[in-house]
Amino acid sequence: MGPPLTLYSAENLPATANLWISHPSAHQPETCANSHYRPIRLKLAREVGFNGSVTRGRENDTVVKEPNKAEDPKTPTSQRYQIQPRDAQGEMFDGADLGPGLGRDFPLRLELIIRPEGKVEPGGSPFFTLSDDGRSSRVFLGRIRSGHRSSERYLAVKLQTPRPPYELFEDSGGRLTHRVREQRWQRELGHYLSVAGVESGFSELYFVEPAPERSDHADHPRPWPPLLYCRKTHQLFRPLSAMGTPLITCRDDAVLRGNGLPAYSESIETFLYNEADIAAGAAARFYQLVEDGEDPHPKAADHFECIRNQASVPGLPGNPAPELGGAEEVKRFAELAATFPCLACTHREDCYGEQKYLENLTPFAFEDTNALVVELNDFHYDEMCDLLGGVRWKEFFKTHLGDGATEGQTFRLRNVERLIEFGRRYLFAGDGSGLDALEILKLKWTLFTQACQSVYEFHRRCGTAHLRVEPRHMMVGLDATGEYLPTMWQFRTHLISLGAPAVDLSAEQGEAGEILMLPFNSNPVYDSEIVRNSSFGILQRGGFLLTSLDETDKAGRYIVKAEIHHEGVGMGWLSLKDRIKVTLRHIVGTSDLSFFCMRDPEHDYSQRELIVRSHPLELTEEQVRALTRIHGVKVHNAGFALYPLFQVPCDIFSLGMLLFRTLVVNDEQGIGNVSLGLEGLKQDLSGVSELEFDEGQESDFWEALIEGHVRHDAAKIFGRDQIFYSADDRYEDRPNAIPPKLWNEALALGMQMITTLDGFSICANHGDFDHQYAAGKMEPVLRRSQEILRKMDTALFSMSKRNAEIRAAIDSVMNEATT
Repeated sequence: MGPPLTLYSAENLPATANLWISHPSAHQPETCANSHYRPIRLKLAREVGFNGSVTRGRENDTVVKEPNKAEDPKTPTSQRYQIQPRDAQGEMFDGADLGPGLGRDFPLRLELIIRPEGKVEPGGSPFFTLSDDGRSSRVFLGRIRSGHRSSERYLAVKLQTPRPPYELFEDSGGRLTHRVREQRWQRELGHYLSVAGVESGFSELYFVEPAPERSDHADHPRPWPPLLYCRKTHQLFRPLSAMGTPLITCRDDAVLRGNGLPAYSESIETFLYNEADIAAGAAARFYQLVEDGEDPHPKAADHFECIRNQASVPGLPGNPAPELGGAEEVKRFAELAATFPCLACTHREDCYGEQKYLENLTPFAFEDTNALVVELNDFHYDEMCDLLGGVRWKEFFKTHLGDGATEGQTFRLRNVERLIEFGRRYLFAGDGSGLDALEILKLKWTLFTQACQSVYEFHRRCGTAHLRVEPRHMMVGLDATGEYLPTMWQFRTHLISLGAPAVDLSAEQGEAGEILMLPFNSNPVYDSEIVRNSSFGILQRGGFLLTSLDETDKAGRYIVKAEIHHEGVGMGWLSLKDRIKVTLRHIVGTSDLSFFCMRDPEHDYSQRELIVRSHPLELTEEQVRALTRIHGVKVHNAGFALYPLFQVPCDIFSLGMLLFRTLVVNDEQGIGNVSLGLEGLKQDLSGVSELEFDEGQESDFWEALIEGHVRHDAAKIFGRDQIFYSADDRYEDRPNAIPPKLWNEALALGMQMITTLDGFSICANHGDFDHQYAAGKMEPVLRRSQEILRKMDTALFSMSKRNAEIRAAIDSVMNEATT
């Protein structure tokens, strides 16, 4: 593993060549030109431009292996890819080549893995899908290949969906536009770049760029162009005009408005056109992707018309041959042939001669598409938890590959099945001493500690919350260690889905700062109470009473102090950092005045009114006079909306729930049942008038909490034997070497993470964090989890001289494997 990578290669590569890989530094952009490089030896096709042919069969792909050897300090050392070229049955999947679609300047071939027989379901995709539950994206299974019978590496390819179904409607941040969607995408990319220097904890990010100059690290991957998919040849290529020039996404607002179409920056609609038509002064044709039963914009044609016009490209059957009178014409036709495979395809007579091309071509992305290409991890967090707990493969696939599983998910799990099935999982399996339970606890706690480390690094480097810390967004990769260690002893946990979009409120008065949106399609069990119960951004009406208008040191800037009266006021949950957006209607003529404020820290919380003060506001003289007129007068029907801060404390809650999922969820109790048990324990704690808790007494605290709980099954829900996945492993009187004190201490930490009790919890409320150092609240969590891990390690390997020797042998193997 390593920091995010950028793939480069020079043109005219020999049969075997070095791929130069740079390590971009997001924190030191001025030094990126001097990044350190290291080559990876791969077998490459000699030609630079690929023709998009599909590789089939049971071919034995090879990788050129070179031993690491001493080299000149200025010359990078060699490193080898880990190659997994086959599925569980030994077959190689077909892949749709993106080479023709992206041009000859992409020497490496990035492929999307095609579904069986390339079938396209209604409203679906011809490619293996890993995930389609994103707000505006889908994740596909892909691979990087370097020619026929070449090395390959499987990847996850995250793409913006052409028409995101969930964001066509208004959300808390206003109506979605291309500009807003682009900002959200760039935000996620920026987060990936911010964690570029982390050795582990995040999936490697790949930029496959046409950049032969190694000094140009291309720290922002360019979007993919609009692409069509051919069902016959499994190729992706760019749509063309009737003259053979590529159609592009029209981003020019002036051109769109001038042709009666909505502006790109102010809408979510996308139109393709031939830019050369505008340059030549000709009337432009616009094309739009339409769903079944829909009509395109009155000023545009649908994508079917676009494909029909493509049949007029010179050189296709039934069309005149292209005029190649000069070198420039020859060059243009050569470029066209390289990106439009239909010209040389063996099926061109069938497709175009009989006018059947509409049956074979379908839009894959009918607009510029942003892409994030990352390494493909082996397991989601909950899958790894079950494997560590000893789940059998039959039960594992029944649980995690149900009817809703995609082909990509099936491939991902089947591809690593052999690593677990034929390897030894544990050191102390079946020795009858109960050490197997302690070993499983240590491995599971290692998994949880790695998750904490990833979230901590995200907070520290990105300065914001993730908001979707749950098993789906934690992935685990197995590290190959040969036959030295059991397969469950080498893994790395990665945090994925780094978007966490912010609400776009930049046009509003006041320094609102960053306001994160409610997470979309998240698992409510892992959402903190403020996320589950928030009235985020919902406009409400109430009375507004201005108590003072104070001028600041800076001319023209004022601070508004006021009271908000509303039947629902009594919002004790509002922290001093939450934002309240106030809107005074028709304050100056017909103009409204909107501004942000917060609870006034100089006043205690009141059940009767909300006492607020604004950020420094820039007000005109007219606005100042209007506010002065309403001083001390209650203004009815004023609008206000609450924007609670979803920040680091929300992630700490999610990690706390992840802790309990890790330790006590198994085949007989799910996270829902565990969550209900925790709610009962939280109610017990909230009823204590003064909660005294001393560090070092965690075990006694947890034991007293369970013994005093009214539910008789609490001890069973949170018992040590729940560490095993299968009920067959939880039989009565089974030896269990987990020290009860250590078990109680671990669960007590989880309770501190999911509660907000002053003097006990990690966070006293959802606003209990430092804006200047967001990761500060994660530090005690990480420190405590690492301390508990060391205690587990000591308990496991210090019970006898033999175990101490095993510990020393493991350390030796680990050092050898990582150097």
